[in-house]
Order: sequence, then C-alpha cells, then structure tokens
Amino acid sequence: MAAAHERHIPFRITELNSYYGAGVHGQSDAFSAALWSIDTMFEYVKAGVDGVNWEAEGGNFCSPFIFNRSTVDGMNTFTLKTATPLYFGLLFFQAATGRAAKLLPVDVDTHANLKAWATVDEAGRTRLAIINKDLKAQGSVTFQMPGHRQATVARLLAPSYTSLTGVTLGGQSLDGSEDGKLLGAEKTETIRGNNGQFELSMPVTSAALVTFSK
Repeated sequence: MAAAHERHIPFRITELNSYYGAGVHGQSDAFSAALWSIDTMFEYVKAGVDGVNWEAEGGNFCSPFIFNRSTVDGMNTFTLKTATPLYFGLLFFQAATGRAAKLLPVDVDTHANLKAWATVDEAGRTRLAIINKDLKAQGSVTFQMPGHRQATVARLLAPSYTSLTGVTLGGQSLDGSEDGKLLGAEKTETIRGNNGQFELSMPVTSAALVTFSK
C-alpha cells in the first residue's frame, strides 16, 4: 500500500467478504456479517486503503443481494429476491462516511466487544458509529462531543446476530422490497447532550449511527 501511494496509485482490497467461495449459510448471510462489515471497512480506512470491492457472485451466501431473473424473447428482467444483512452493513457505512468524510480520533474505554468510529464530512457534519459486537454486554454508552447540543440516532438492529431477515436500519427494512428501496417509516431518536456529554443505550449485537448538530 505504501509503495502504491508513493506512486500516486490507489490501493484497493478486492474480493472482500467473510468467507472464500460461496460463503457459509447462517454466517455469511446472517446479521453478524453486517456488523463485521462495518468495522472491517473502517479498519481499512484507518490503514489507508482507498476502497474495497465486495465479492458478490450471484446466488452465494456472501452476496449482499440476490436477484430473481425472468427471460422473455431473450431479454432478462431482474427483480430483487432478497437483500442479505450484509447489504445493511454497506448502507450503514455509506451513511457514516458519505460526502468525503474523514476519520476523527476516538478513544474507547470498555471491556465489551464494542468499537466506535467518528467522521466529519466536507460540510462539517460529525457522526459517530457505535458497533456493539458483544453477545452479552449491553447498557449505556457515554461519549463526549464538545460544542454539540443534540444528535439524531439511527439504529441497525435485528432479532439476533444469527438473523437472516428482520434487519432494520433507522426503522426501515428491505424484507419484501422488489427494487431495493427501503420499506416502512424511518425511525430515529433524538438525544440531548449535557455540556457535550451524551448517553445512549446499546443492545447486544447492534449498531447505531449518531449524527450531531449544534
């Protein structure tokens, strides 16, 4: 990567996914893969990687989406059969890093399997991605964001880390969607800070995207 950057060549990770080949049913296509994908991409950003190419061969368990195909007179028509939980991880990461966002330093003090990543975009909007990968630890997370009074929270949730369906991002789902558009009413929370200190409850195996406003 350093050699590529010295020559002003972008460095990408190709064929990224949780398992080689077709993946593993119940893991590659489960909610745990969504949480893993978010944290993995942030780690690559921190390391200096310029981008990733997700391996998404049609029909395998690692694919973020699977299509139905119908052929009439040689013309193929595709509709969305299902979006796997992995796709929600990609949506979450995009929301956390859009508009040319850059990483901010974060200091995490916890014994739980919890990660936190902060970004600021070109418009000056600050976001905090909290990823609780712990199977048992849950409770309140306290964080400092000086100069900010309140924040909007969009949660990434599923019934369990083993769930294949029932995933929601900001209260919206892709279960039953035929065109990839999120279904249902968007659901977010507003939390208010006290001198820049905020508190947010985090269930097990979940993620939250916190967008701050002054």
